[in-house]
Amino acid sequence: MASKQLIEYVRENIENGHKLEDIRSFLRTYGWNERDIDEAILAVSGSAGAVPKPPKPAEGEPAKKKGHKKLIIALIILIILVVFFLNTAFGIVSYFTDMFPTTLLPFNLSISR
Repeated sequence: MASKQLIEYVRENIENGHKLEDIRSFLRTYGWNERDIDEAILAVSGSAGAVPKPPKPAEGEPAKKKGHKKLIIALIILIILVVFFLNTAFGIVSYFTDMFPTTLLPFNLSISR
C-alpha cells in the first residue's frame, strides 16, 4: 500500500498541472518503486493510467479559455485567399491597361476628383 505522504504528493502535483509521466519519472529518480507509484496514482485518480480532471475554478474566478487553433488557421487561410484574389484581380486590370490605351477601354480607370 502506498503511503499517505506519497498519495498526497501525487495529488498535489496533479492538481498543480504536472504531467503524470513527469511525476512518475521524478518519483522513480528518488527511489520510489513502481508498485507504490501505481498505487498512489490509483488512489488519487481511480485508474493507474488516467489523470483526473482538474478542479473547477472557484466561484468568481474566470474559467480558462480553450485554444481556437482551427479558427485562427481558417482566418489565416481566408486572408491569404483574399490577398491572392485581390492581387489577381488588380493584375488582370493592369494587364489590360498595358495592352490597350486607356482611351479604348469601356471604363475609366483613373480616380480623380
